[in-house]
Amino acid sequence: MTRNIIRNRLSCELPPDVPYGVLFYPCVGRDTYYPIRCLIEYVSDFHFVEIMDINMLPNFECRKDIEYDPNRKTIHFDLVKNVVSFPPYDDNIDEEKLTQLRLKFIKPEGYTGKRGKIYKHELMLVDNRIVNVYCHVQDGLAVFTSLENISIFFLRRDSLGEGGSGQGWFQEEIFKLILDKLLDGGIIVTDGSSGYFTKPDVPWKGFWEKKADDKGNNLPKDFTYYGRNFKCIGIFGPGSGPTLIWQVKRIQKDLITPSANEIPKFKTNLTYFSKSKM
Repeated sequence: MTRNIIRNRLSCELPPDVPYGVLFYPCVGRDTYYPIRCLIEYVSDFHFVEIMDINMLPNFECRKDIEYDPNRKTIHFDLVKNVVSFPPYDDNIDEEKLTQLRLKFIKPEGYTGKRGKIYKHELMLVDNRIVNVYCHVQDGLAVFTSLENISIFFLRRDSLGEGGSGQGWFQEEIFKLILDKLLDGGIIVTDGSSGYFTKPDVPWKGFWEKKADDKGNNLPKDFTYYGRNFKCIGIFGPGSGPTLIWQVKRIQKDLITPSANEIPKFKTNLTYFSKSKM
């Protein structure tokens, strides 16, 4: 696949103030190629989550120790020059945090109480930067409770049934938890999956209203919610309809809406990524 086709997965250049940090993608299935290929310059750590123990990652051209899978897309030498994979290890979900969710009537739909697995991979890029990829075999919301300072929240192609998670990520109570952990200027990339749990007239209904096309025409209108401005800045290829890219900025940093557990999540000395660092 050519570089130009890869670039066409994004209908825009991301703003320079997108914070460098964690990408979290629950209910990922095997949809990891494009997030890695298109967003890796903004990401220090990928956290992909799938309840089934499957190989979530694409092929890597630099890997000769693993058999090539013709049914998967390939990350080539022009981006990643080496991959180091580690033996899987057990996760350590904080049951107290899950109890706090349940007290708010928020249920991790796929959590069984059993420890899941984490597969860690270190990607060495052509500029010698190291990016960590964590593949979690666990419930998405359970893993979410263990993460902080998310720069990109990614969700698409999830559903209520037929292998979907059944998790209402955009119902108001969970959506506020996402916003509490999303860094100022962070990105939400979504086709609106799980919007079926949400009231039809919420301010963020543009996540799933299918008005935009794959060329980035008819993007949803900006809106304000929970002390933040939301701006749709482009398209990330097709999902269940167009996958939209939203940037989220706090309106006033000195009037931050308290987080769900009243613990500060943001620091004033955040380091932002610039292409000059590559």
